[in-house]
Amino acid sequence: MAVKRNSRRSPGRLTLLALVPVLMGALLIAWWHPGVAGSALSGVEGRLLDLRYHIRGPLPPGGDVVIVAIDDATIDRLNRFPVPREDIARAVEHVTHAGARAIAVDLLLLQPGEGAAAGDAALASAIGAAGNVLLAMTGTWETQAGGDPLADLDAAARQALATSAFDIVVSSGGRDMAPPSRLLLPLADFSAVAHLGHVNIAGESDGALRRMPLALNLGDDLALPALPLAAARAYADLARGELVYERPGRIVFGERRVATDRFGALAVNFRGPAGTVPTHSLIDVIEGRVPAGAIEGKLVFIGATGLGTGDTFATPYSDALPGVEVLASVAGNILSGTELRRGGQARALDLLFALLGAVFAFLAANRPNLLAACVATLALWSALAALIQFAFTLGDFWIDATTVFLALAASTFGTFFARIFLQKRISNRLVFERDNLARYHSPFLAESLARDEKPSFDDRAQAAAVVFVDVAGFTSLSETLGPAGTVGFLRRIHRVFEACALHNGGVIEQFMGDGAMIVFGLPEPGPADSVAAMICARELLDGLQGFNAAGEGEAPLPVQIRVSVHFGDVVAAVLGGSTQGHATVAGDTVNVSSRLQEIAKEHKAAFIVSDAVRKAVIDAGREDLLSGLEPLPGLSVRGRQGLIDVWVSGA
Repeated sequence: MAVKRNSRRSPGRLTLLALVPVLMGALLIAWWHPGVAGSALSGVEGRLLDLRYHIRGPLPPGGDVVIVAIDDATIDRLNRFPVPREDIARAVEHVTHAGARAIAVDLLLLQPGEGAAAGDAALASAIGAAGNVLLAMTGTWETQAGGDPLADLDAAARQALATSAFDIVVSSGGRDMAPPSRLLLPLADFSAVAHLGHVNIAGESDGALRRMPLALNLGDDLALPALPLAAARAYADLARGELVYERPGRIVFGERRVATDRFGALAVNFRGPAGTVPTHSLIDVIEGRVPAGAIEGKLVFIGATGLGTGDTFATPYSDALPGVEVLASVAGNILSGTELRRGGQARALDLLFALLGAVFAFLAANRPNLLAACVATLALWSALAALIQFAFTLGDFWIDATTVFLALAASTFGTFFARIFLQKRISNRLVFERDNLARYHSPFLAESLARDEKPSFDDRAQAAAVVFVDVAGFTSLSETLGPAGTVGFLRRIHRVFEACALHNGGVIEQFMGDGAMIVFGLPEPGPADSVAAMICARELLDGLQGFNAAGEGEAPLPVQIRVSVHFGDVVAAVLGGSTQGHATVAGDTVNVSSRLQEIAKEHKAAFIVSDAVRKAVIDAGREDLLSGLEPLPGLSVRGRQGLIDVWVSGA
């Protein structure tokens, strides 16, 4: 049977089955959509969107939109704010004569102007004469229930709203925004000669403006467009029926659908900081310093931009973008079709990026090599960030980066943590297995054998001391003890051998039934190996006395052992086949030490050492270890030519 090798080439890697919870987690995050307006992390998503704006940089304004601004120069020249209605009327007259296609006035003309009523009359006359003016109105939500915002309006006001409303309002399912509890309309004289558009704008959780609702729900069949949408309609001269509101969030503008989110809000594609939309001072307009070509054929917004007017919003490019420029930017987006896409297609991309990102994050973090996994993970995050940026810059898609990166983070860190946990389990298992394996190898060798495919001592010629220990009369003893008793006896006597060997740094090369071979000089040889071998031999003899005194021998007579020691040249090696081997030493030194056991038996000696050991011990300055030994010179060793001098002591 073939043996499977290298079964742990990639420890700590997860199986493909782990993709199931990864995909489930990504789906849950995509369903949650944490970056959508009103969600827990919408502020984070807003900042990520702002970063995309800064990476992209400013762009030319979209659509033929200009602003006539009630700026600081106008306020200083007229020396008052609000600007007199007569001056607003003059501005309307000038842009009308200059050929403006539509005029949107971003001023809430709720109260009569200061001073004589002549100013209001002049403005109403200018608006009526122009025939293409749109005025701002707003709604407030003073109660939770909302109610009927038309209940307190007179017939003229209702007629003005009906004239200005979406041509067609249909329901496509879902919940629409609750209608406001109160409507703030321009004076009746103004509403009677102009169309209306709402200017309800609110910042998001971080205070920044990024969206504008394009429809104000007023009832079952009545919804009012936002001022920039109404202005764009007038500029495009849409026929009746070409401006449709499909509740709750779809708006059809002529032959195309405006990109809105599911709440009917347009994600504003800001083109740059304040001043990006061409702007002319109102005082310059009414004093004739603005050429007609700057106004002709344009959609003109009239509104306040001066410092201290209070109508400013935080946007990606500016901390204080005037509200009129926000409205002009929205109108430019609608006319040029450059609004940010945050509808169904963008949400589908959110889901796609989240799922694919989670899968590739798992595959990247699950690479065999940890460094490669980290590099692949960083590359994936960078690539996904680049794709999100490209979708924004080239396709005007607002991908919910918070959702995508949260799914990516969950997959990435979940995979790494799972691998760490799995690696910990594998490490614990390997330590357990290694500890078990160490029981069959000396702890002095286990580290080297486990760490290196070829240990440093393999095939190394060196000097070593070899100790053999054997139980005298073991055959008769085993007959007396029986099989079970013999096994128990061997376990107890082997513990004595092991303790003496480990205490002195010896490696038990093998247990041989009732005996053992102990090597001193592995894994690295040392100058005191012969001394350590002699000390070990002495401790074996002393340990046996304790063994017998404790009655562990369980034999009629005290147990006796023979210990032989020889010192000389050996070759250390790992011997065996390709899948199973053991560390040992080989050479004449091993054979002589083993044969000394026979000489000890012949001379009824318990302890026998070669003259080579004696000389090595003397050279090391440990003559005390030789006490009690008597010489036996000129002995022959079985299977070996030449004579040998040995030293022995009795039982």
